[in-house]
Amino acid sequence: MKKQIYSDIFDIVTEKIPDFRFSKESYLYLTECSPDEVNVLSLLECSDNRTFLETAYIAFLQRPVDEKAFENWKNSFNLPEDEFRDSVILTLSASQEFANTMISVKNNIYDHGNGVNNENPVA
Repeated sequence: MKKQIYSDIFDIVTEKIPDFRFSKESYLYLTECSPDEVNVLSLLECSDNRTFLETAYIAFLQRPVDEKAFENWKNSFNLPEDEFRDSVILTLSASQEFANTMISVKNNIYDHGNGVNNENPVA
């Protein structure tokens, strides 16, 4: 029921604001996720690499992907999902911007020994 309400709100907003910065899938993720935690396994439910990028930015950096970053990543949308998602998570989780968010990361199957797979906020 709650998801349907948010879906309806998204439809109303995008009818009035056609260039809304989120896909519906990313917006619905945002309405259901914890603001202080990223569960990487939940992110993997994204339907494609573009949606994954949008949603990962929301989850890790608490903001939409900026145009410059989107253009840089766009060339990689055709990579295999696992490779693309690994690269996005590694890049975002290694950023100073992410470190400043104090968001904890759970179930990071792409953890490369950087400590970004824990229950506690990253300092």
